[in-house]
Amino acid sequence: MPWPGAIVVALGLVMPALAACAPRGVAAPGSGGGAGVAPNAGDSAADATSNAGRPADVAAPGPGARTADVAPLTAGRTTDVAPHADGRTADIAPNGGSRADVAATLKAQTQQLLDAVTAGDPTVWDRYLDPRMTYLSEAGETETKASLLAQIKPLPPGITGKLVIGRFDVQQFGDTAIAVHVDEESENYFGQELHAQYMSIATWRLGPDGWKLIAQNVYASLLDPPAITLPAAQLDDYIGTYRLNDKITYAIRRDGDHLVGERTDRPAQPLRVEARDVLFVPGQPRSRKVFLRDPSGQITRFADRREARDILWTRVRK
Repeated sequence: MPWPGAIVVALGLVMPALAACAPRGVAAPGSGGGAGVAPNAGDSAADATSNAGRPADVAAPGPGARTADVAPLTAGRTTDVAPHADGRTADIAPNGGSRADVAATLKAQTQQLLDAVTAGDPTVWDRYLDPRMTYLSEAGETETKASLLAQIKPLPPGITGKLVIGRFDVQQFGDTAIAVHVDEESENYFGQELHAQYMSIATWRLGPDGWKLIAQNVYASLLDPPAITLPAAQLDDYIGTYRLNDKITYAIRRDGDHLVGERTDRPAQPLRVEARDVLFVPGQPRSRKVFLRDPSGQITRFADRREARDILWTRVRK
């Protein structure tokens, strides 16, 4: 599917809704109010305005708690933090909600950004990316905010798709959150159904205008290819011992309707056929065994290929 360049997975641009994620007592940017502090109990609106530079009252942190982890008090309350049964202060997210609330917000905003990819809407991305963000694509390319925004365009006629979060985990460290999410892609490509899966690790930082994505790495999940069945006589072509060096060999034998390979000092593994002269070990989708033939059609070697790199094994006997 011709997704916008390297961002087929979307960025998981996890930004909270401005009003929902603003600290309690702080006006959300763009809401019409300043970013001032809500008045304390008994203050007039004028007092609040004149004291805009004064920090809001903060409850004394519990043992081991940092001041930044304690939400501002609401009027007339002594604390906004419910203690644990053992007396520890409850975990508080920097935006004034619980850590569970932050995770839910980030997940919801991530889905919105995924939807923006299929809709080709760059304005959503522009709103939530930090200007200095760094993005490493599944193709190994480094992108910037500007280069990513240029790739967000509507899908061409004949292609439709959607991206849905399958798993979402968040670890928070003060004003920074690390989100690991798995995204499932479904695509109709000119009448043919395609599916893909992507894993992302994203780093978010909370600022005055909400969470901003500052870094992300996307990984395309690899799957085993479909296997085909070859007649026993063709499978027998691959039987033999292949030599890497004086101490390491790889022996292939047939076990009924499939092949088995065994490297020196390692357990035997089943081999499946992706195409003629191309075998693979189930569960190792990065690697292939590509068999090479001489002019007479006899197999002489195989290349143990991982991505574009080959290790050659020479056939020493059948």
